[in-house]
Amino acid sequence: RRPAGSFGMKLCGEPGIALMANALVGAVIHIDEKRFPVFTQRIVVHRITMILRGNEAAFRTHHAHRLIMTAMSVFQLVYLGSSGFGEQLVAHTDTEDRQLFVLHRLADILYGGITGVGIAGSIGDEQAIELQPVEIVIPRNANDLRIPFQQTTDNVGLDGIELMYNSYLQGTNGKLITAKNNAGSELPVEYETYVPAKDGNDIKLTIDSTVQYYLEKHIEQAREDYKCLNGAAAMILDVKTGGLLGITSKPDYDLNNYQQITDKLLLTELELFESGKTSDGTADDKDKTAETAAVEESGEEKQQDKTLDEKKTELTNLMRRNKLIVDTYEPGSTFKILTASMAVEENLISDSDSFYCPGYLVVGNRRISCWKHGGHGSQNFPQTINNSCNPAFMMIGARIGNTTFKSYFKNFGLTEKTGIDLAGEATGIFHSDSSFNEVELATASFGQRFKVTPIQMLTAVAAVANGGTLVTPHVVKEITSTDENGKTTVVKSIESGVKRQVISKETSEKMCALLADAVKTGSGKNAYVKGYRVAGKTGTSEKLATESTTGEEEYIASFIGFAPADDPQIAILVMLDEPNGSEYFGGLTAAPTAGKILSDVLPYLEITPKYTDEELDSLDTTVPAVSGLTTEQAVNAVKESGLSYKIVGGEGTVEYQMPKSGTPIPRTGTVVLYTNGKEPSATITVPDITNMSVAGAQKMITNYGLNLRAVGNESTKSTALITSQEPAAGTVVESGTVITAYYKN
Repeated sequence: RRPAGSFGMKLCGEPGIALMANALVGAVIHIDEKRFPVFTQRIVVHRITMILRGNEAAFRTHHAHRLIMTAMSVFQLVYLGSSGFGEQLVAHTDTEDRQLFVLHRLADILYGGITGVGIAGSIGDEQAIELQPVEIVIPRNANDLRIPFQQTTDNVGLDGIELMYNSYLQGTNGKLITAKNNAGSELPVEYETYVPAKDGNDIKLTIDSTVQYYLEKHIEQAREDYKCLNGAAAMILDVKTGGLLGITSKPDYDLNNYQQITDKLLLTELELFESGKTSDGTADDKDKTAETAAVEESGEEKQQDKTLDEKKTELTNLMRRNKLIVDTYEPGSTFKILTASMAVEENLISDSDSFYCPGYLVVGNRRISCWKHGGHGSQNFPQTINNSCNPAFMMIGARIGNTTFKSYFKNFGLTEKTGIDLAGEATGIFHSDSSFNEVELATASFGQRFKVTPIQMLTAVAAVANGGTLVTPHVVKEITSTDENGKTTVVKSIESGVKRQVISKETSEKMCALLADAVKTGSGKNAYVKGYRVAGKTGTSEKLATESTTGEEEYIASFIGFAPADDPQIAILVMLDEPNGSEYFGGLTAAPTAGKILSDVLPYLEITPKYTDEELDSLDTTVPAVSGLTTEQAVNAVKESGLSYKIVGGEGTVEYQMPKSGTPIPRTGTVVLYTNGKEPSATITVPDITNMSVAGAQKMITNYGLNLRAVGNESTKSTALITSQEPAAGTVVESGTVITAYYKN
């Protein structure tokens, strides 16, 4: 809710504070009254009038100047006695600066959280005086929703929710209307009209702050790990209602200073640009030569400055874009979820159908390759999904046919905006009827040569998960209004907004099972979460526009899925734009990122896990609290938890333990018990176990006197390699510390 201006009466939260603020402004003016015109003094009188408006008898017995003097006394009492304040005040010679300075100090001292409440007076024909807040400080935890509470100083929304719901948020400013006689003198107070301010409505979001935190945490880490200079993004959607539980698009910005580049990777890129190097740190001779020539030709460095400004503008635009809403992309193999759904719904395929992949398929006059150069050989329908085989899906697309394919494409909502309540939503780009021929159908069947927005794709996949209904995504749950008595009423409630039935419930259930297997044993296995049947598909799509412009091959790695597969609650999309290095495939980058997010989010949402026997055997346990117990009692407690123990200091009372109580630890772990004055000390340097097998890392970590907690797809553990670890190699830790290792196939 945006507070409306009413001579400052509602700007500081506490009416008493606001009243004092107005009185102090009057005092500031009085201190140097010779510098202030008569109409400004009248504004002060009106403000003081409002202070005492509840006691007109008191007002009638006082002259305006006495009221101002009273305000000045308060001002002197509160502020002039504080250290250095008088000198600071005198230094502000400008009228408005002086007013703002006092109010900033007032707010800082008395309200603590608001750093700026300003005053703007205007005199019209009716002597109307309005106050406006000049600065609203947004807490950092509201950071990256791109639903920012971003507005101008005149309370008009600039972006996101503030823009989309401006009419609901906008309050009405208060006014004091006075009258004059024909001589220009003001008439008594009886002729004044006071119009009270009305605050704007409150908006409640579907965003869950904890889910948002997990998205932020893991997407920022993925962006750094895979050096995604063009950004990374993710969102989680309630598949039944369409409400977004979290949404993040990196790089982001400080909502209080949205034009300033603060992102570390962007700042590094800017520094490299200024030094004439590329993002990999090598000299860009072509650009450097061109820039040098331009400078020499002009005789000055304006050309270089212009180029640098353009680069800053480019990076600023990048950090302010919500890629999930305003950008389009080729979805790649994640689209195979929809192609398979079409074929199943139309009864064009069965699990036993066989597809042979030699590594390519000739369609028309085109030879179109599979991602696996040697091909997948013979495979049935479920295996084509697990293998993410392009030729097989081209064959499936041919069965569907151009007309039916395009009809489903439209019904899944991919030719129209989703209607999400965020600004700037784009829409996809697909072939016209006349240009949609057999080659275009073949490539579209595996998600290439057309574009959609990420929010369109996630909404379509949510329909596959939720029983076949297409819902409208949204971030606002309800709009409420609170009256002067504190009573809250609902102005508008955002419903789930089911648009249409796209596929049947039976097809939905069939696809849930197939996609769960794709995560368990197929290309999405690195998104596996122990105890939860995650379903989904990875994608690695070429950025053909970039390649045609720069000649460089760039990709978008993605994962789209949902969980639990047997009763879908949430859908997730992870997108990494131009991951750098050899690991650019969605299965190696986006899938493990999605797995980490879901490992945090699913338990938080209190979705009950269902473990297989194999998973039960590998479950972590929790270190019991044994400090203060005798060694005998402590040893029994540790054994009951299925853990081993080590005593340092002999028999006695346990004074310290490592790991600490409550720490997750494998059932093969060891708890170190310290007695008789012994205590843990950081003496062990954590070794580097990345790129090692889980078995090899287990042996090394145990030899170091540490515990290893391996996180990944249990079914691929024997062939997987460790890709990251916490704490990092080189960290000095205590004996018994748990080292968490993330592995993937």
